[in-house]
Amino acid sequence: MVTQVKKAPFQHHTYTRSIIEGERIHSDTKEVPTRSKRGHKYAVCFVDDATRRGKCYPLKRKTDVLDAWRTFLEEEILARGLTVRYFRSDNGTEFTGELAAFNRVRGIKAERSPPKCQSMNGVAEVFWRETFKAVRAILWDQQRGDEWWAAALHFASHIRNHLLTSAVAEVPPEVAWTGKAVDTSRFRVPLCRCWSYIEKEDRTDSLDRRGLEGVFVGYSSHSPCYLIYHPENDTVYARRYDDVTFDERSAVDPEKDGEQPTSALVDAVLLELDRQTEESTNADQTDQEQQNEARNDSGFMRTTQSYTVARLAEIFRLSGEDYLAVLREYDGWYQDLTSTKDLIRKGSDVPVPEGVGSGAAGCGPLPQGKKRT
Repeated sequence: MVTQVKKAPFQHHTYTRSIIEGERIHSDTKEVPTRSKRGHKYAVCFVDDATRRGKCYPLKRKTDVLDAWRTFLEEEILARGLTVRYFRSDNGTEFTGELAAFNRVRGIKAERSPPKCQSMNGVAEVFWRETFKAVRAILWDQQRGDEWWAAALHFASHIRNHLLTSAVAEVPPEVAWTGKAVDTSRFRVPLCRCWSYIEKEDRTDSLDRRGLEGVFVGYSSHSPCYLIYHPENDTVYARRYDDVTFDERSAVDPEKDGEQPTSALVDAVLLELDRQTEESTNADQTDQEQQNEARNDSGFMRTTQSYTVARLAEIFRLSGEDYLAVLREYDGWYQDLTSTKDLIRKGSDVPVPEGVGSGAAGCGPLPQGKKRT
């Protein structure tokens, strides 16, 4: 019993799932390494057990959890005529002090996970896991610094509430929570560049600019407006939907090495693009013709489109593993290739095995690659 004891597994499903909106609320706090532009260091979430609809609030201090809970009760619970009966959390001091006393007075029963068992607060933990996946994607897509995480969190929780989940049948959490169909026509790319219309009374003369550039940081909860951050005066303004123009393109520079995400989703997209490009080429062109057109006198070729290692190996009539071994004989980006499914981008210089093709069409001599020692 002293030397061989094991931790018991956790159950995957709860047996006390609420069926009434707002009856049981799950909560958890999260510390973020970087302070946001407004000085926020923490965040707290409140997730409804019945609908799994969540709401996040950035915090400057952990002691601000009680203020966020009051705001949630006023804006999300009391405004809809709901009643909270159970409050489920871990044993963090932010939940066992003033907030616990606040709930007791209002007849809200505390349900806490055992010490050192965050998994028993699984609904809130899963909410954080899924939401911060979106936060990372939003920051990367628009190439924003980590100090933008609070704005990205607002978008991530908002988007998550409008997506279907296996925990709720047939409808997204937002629909289950409000009982109304949700209009997504006003959705825009989070944190993208935008230009808001400057009203006539705010312009100095007829030659003054008509639009003010800013960053799209959210949706107003009290009026049909977008929230626009203007770096010039470090202020967030609410602007009417139709008075804002967006540039929703991704800010990622595809030429920058080492800054691409490594998720399986992005890899799958790149492979699909590669497949579509290959299908658009002339089906009658043989592998040998491709070799002769691409091969140059230095023993290297410059790819005219993106290829996987396996596809290049087919062109050279080698197995994928054999050609991968050839590539890894050279220093540089070749050492990043670990699988025959890895993508070699357009314009890359790759070695051509001996005895394969000759001559170069439309491609000048390239310097010999440096082999590993």
